[in-house]
Amino acid sequence: MHLSISERLFRELYNKNVNQKQFATDLELSYSTVKKWRTNNSNPSVELIAPIAEYLGVSVYWLLTGNSNDYFAGQTKNPPNANEQPLKLSEQEQELIKELRTLGENEQSALFILVKAIRH
Repeated sequence: MHLSISERLFRELYNKNVNQKQFATDLELSYSTVKKWRTNNSNPSVELIAPIAEYLGVSVYWLLTGNSNDYFAGQTKNPPNANEQPLKLSEQEQELIKELRTLGENEQSALFILVKAIRH
């Protein structure tokens, strides 16, 4: 069974014994917005995904897809193809990696998902 973002959100709130009003207050959202997600089964806007994931203690990737992604959640010690020779990166690519490393885990996961979406 495939759950929507909102369904995963409310399931996690239930599991953590947090009601909709408390959730709305904690994230400084209007209760009517949160209630709309529940009753209309609509989803939060993209700029709220990372703060919601952080609040719930889940990865952005899981909140968006329902799938675990151990590599991006920091659970895997070695990236895929770790035995291959390292790629030679341009200066621009190196700068992008430096900037990426300044982001938190949730922001990195959100950025990864956005990049994948742009490519497809």
